[in-house]
Amino acid sequence: VDVEIHEDLKPIEKQTIDTTPYIGKKVKIEEVTQHITDRYAKSNNGKKSYYVKVSTEIVDTIGEGDNKVELRGSRIFGVQQDKEGHLGWTPDSKLSNFLKSKGVSELDKLKGEVVILTLTDVNSNGQRFLTF
Repeated sequence: VDVEIHEDLKPIEKQTIDTTPYIGKKVKIEEVTQHITDRYAKSNNGKKSYYVKVSTEIVDTIGEGDNKVELRGSRIFGVQQDKEGHLGWTPDSKLSNFLKSKGVSELDKLKGEVVILTLTDVNSNGQRFLTF
């Protein structure tokens, strides 16, 4: 669809949220979800990628209505598929180490565990996210 360029169309400032006040805050894990994506299929020989996302309870709510943003900490762990097609993690994986650090051996047992929020490294878009 072609549209006429509006005369008020111009560069704007990128909206950001200051997440530094949440660093060091203790929060509980609320959700553990499994995901499958083909987003990285080109760099993964055409194979789908599997991961588990662990998210905390809502830390804060900023804005209202359509501009409302719920802040949570989250962390993504890659999982693998074995020869039989079962999904899981290896004993030396980051997910295995995280489970051990929380004293649990099953993903659903992470719910309710306390984590301390920190920030991710800066990504390619110059963004940082709440993690643990």
